[in-house]
Amino acid sequence: MIDQRRKPGPDEAHLDRAVEPEYAAISGWAVFALILAAIGALALLPAAYQPYLPLPLVRYRLPILIIIPLASVLLALFAMRGIRTSGGTRVGLQPARIALGLSLLFIAGSLLYHGLHQRSELLLQDQLLASVNGDLGDLLADRYDALLDRLAANGGAVPHDRRQWIAQTHYLLYEGGDYYSRKLQVLVMQPVEVAPEQTRLDGVAIYRLTFKNWNLDLRLQYVRVNDAWKLVAAEGSGNPLSAPLEGVQPKKRFE
Repeated sequence: MIDQRRKPGPDEAHLDRAVEPEYAAISGWAVFALILAAIGALALLPAAYQPYLPLPLVRYRLPILIIIPLASVLLALFAMRGIRTSGGTRVGLQPARIALGLSLLFIAGSLLYHGLHQRSELLLQDQLLASVNGDLGDLLADRYDALLDRLAANGGAVPHDRRQWIAQTHYLLYEGGDYYSRKLQVLVMQPVEVAPEQTRLDGVAIYRLTFKNWNLDLRLQYVRVNDAWKLVAAEGSGNPLSAPLEGVQPKKRFE
C-alpha cells in the first residue's frame, strides 16, 4: 500500500517548528518582562526620591516605583502562559522565570524597607503629637507660665516681655467670641543639618482654633533631642473669618 501522506520538502522543513525547536522565536514579552525586572530595582530607592501612593483604611502608603516590578510580574506571567500554549513556536521560559523571581524579590524588599521606614516615621509622629497635645493643653488651660518655663528650659525662643505675650495670647483665646472647633492643619517633621555629618530633626505643628470673630493659628515648633521632642517656639496669629459659620453651634470652651 502506498503511503499517501506528503512529506515536507527541503524548503518547507523550517516551517515545522514543533519538530525543529531551534527555529522557535523567543517571546518578546519575556524579554520585556526581564528588562522591567532589572529597572524594578528602583523600587528600593529611599523615600526621598519617590512619592508614596495612599492606601485606603491604613496609614501606610506604597512607594510609587513599586509599579515597575508589579508590571514585570504581570508581563512574566503573561509570557509564560503564551510560551506554554504556543505549541513550541515560542521559547523564553527561563528569562520569564528570572524576571518573575527578580520582580517578586524587589517587591518584597521595597515593601519591607519602606514599611519599616514609615513605621519609624509614624512612631516619631505619634510622639510629636503627644508632646503637642501636652503643650497645647497648658496653653488652652491658661498655664502660660508653665509653657514659657518649658521653652526656657529647652533653650527655645522665650519672649522678652512675658506679661505682654501672656496678655496677647489670652486676648486671642478669649476675645474672639464663641468657640467652634480646633483642628490640626499642619504636622511636619524634617531633618535639618546643624554640623558636618550631623543632622537634627525638627517638627512643626499648626492648630487652627475657630471662633466667632476670627481664626487663630497656633504654631508650635519642636526639636528632637535625646529621643524626645522639645518645644522651642510657640506663637499665634489671628485672622478674620472669611465667611460666617451658618448652622453650626458653638462648643464648650476648648473641649
